[in-house]
Amino acid sequence: MLLLALLLSPQTSLALEVDRFSKIEDNNLAQLLNNVKEVARFTGYAFHSPFMVRVMGAGGEFGTPWEECNSLFQETYVISANSFDESPKVVAYTLPLACDWQFSRWLEFPPRSEGGEAPITLEFIKRSPGKKEKLVWLKINPYQAELLEKSKKGTDTYPPNIGYSSLEWLWKDKIAEVVEELSSLRQDASKPHLFEADVNRVRLVKDGTSQDGGNAKEVISISVVENNSGHDATSFYVDCPNNGDWAFGEWTLTGKESIEAGYLGFSLVERNSKRVRHILCNPWTAFVKDEIFIQ
Repeated sequence: MLLLALLLSPQTSLALEVDRFSKIEDNNLAQLLNNVKEVARFTGYAFHSPFMVRVMGAGGEFGTPWEECNSLFQETYVISANSFDESPKVVAYTLPLACDWQFSRWLEFPPRSEGGEAPITLEFIKRSPGKKEKLVWLKINPYQAELLEKSKKGTDTYPPNIGYSSLEWLWKDKIAEVVEELSSLRQDASKPHLFEADVNRVRLVKDGTSQDGGNAKEVISISVVENNSGHDATSFYVDCPNNGDWAFGEWTLTGKESIEAGYLGFSLVERNSKRVRHILCNPWTAFVKDEIFIQ
């Protein structure tokens, strides 16, 4: 209703039933709606489900501290699914309030042979201060949804379980310049992807925290975006010490395999030490695992 009031002109508003147009009096609810943002959108894909799934995040300050995180600020996620019928069927569910929700990846898609009615499985990360992060899985289609107690695929393939650690986000205003373009991955009709990515060596803005030996710090930046999402790319970074000669290795996880895993994969190689960094990334999370190969 609030959005309608802002978007409709006065002339259009006259056609509405004015007595049914009312203000949301619950300040907490109004604040929550004001902070809603779309996190991810899946709009169908070749060989996979034709219905749409949207993930929206919302956060706000509520009257009492949330016991789990001792904070007034809490987050929830709204997940909706709709068919593409002439009269679309729509369902929407919310995850419970928590300190910190993060969408992790699209985990499982139904096979095309099931007519697009089998649900998509999504993975979320639930974080709490001082506690180990928890994985939460949701299966949803336009007709129903359920939270899963376990997801064997998700647990087995979650990066920390196989030696990976999380990468930090890199905000655009921290990048002074692109030093070297290392690699790009774009949509290819012969090998389609869910994601597009750019890998660059960048120099960070000079300040008190980003100098190394008098020189501006350099890092390898990873910018990832979901195809057809309409969102800007999300960037992460890997430290690139000035005494290292880091180069792009190869794309290790693309095409159908990356769709099934929910990540793109590539490697970075330090030419002198033969140190290799394996990266898994999507527009919401990114992880790195280091290895050393001695010739």
